[in-house]
Amino acid sequence: MTEGFNRTKFQELIVYIAKRLGPEAALGRVKLAKLLAYCDYVAFQRLGAPMTGATYRKYEHGHLPYEWPDAQNTLEVERAIRTEVVDHFGKTLQHVTALRDPEMS
Repeated sequence: MTEGFNRTKFQELIVYIAKRLGPEAALGRVKLAKLLAYCDYVAFQRLGAPMTGATYRKYEHGHLPYEWPDAQNTLEVERAIRTEVVDHFGKTLQHVTALRDPEMS
């Protein structure tokens, strides 16, 4: 993890994305990781610093935040998100659903 990592902002960004996209978006792990990376990259480009400070590792289908598993577990325990396995056009997808509104402060 990086020194500048903001756990709260990272977790609330996950809730925000899941809430905004809704169930019809088929928000799985790969799509969520790409959106989180995009938010950090755009913030870095425009502001000179990433939004969350997460550490991204490159994988076959894109960049995955190192902090994602811990954030997912915490958010599920707090009942902020729910992850369920669904069939998406013949493939399994771990769909992320927000169970509350994000904290925007």
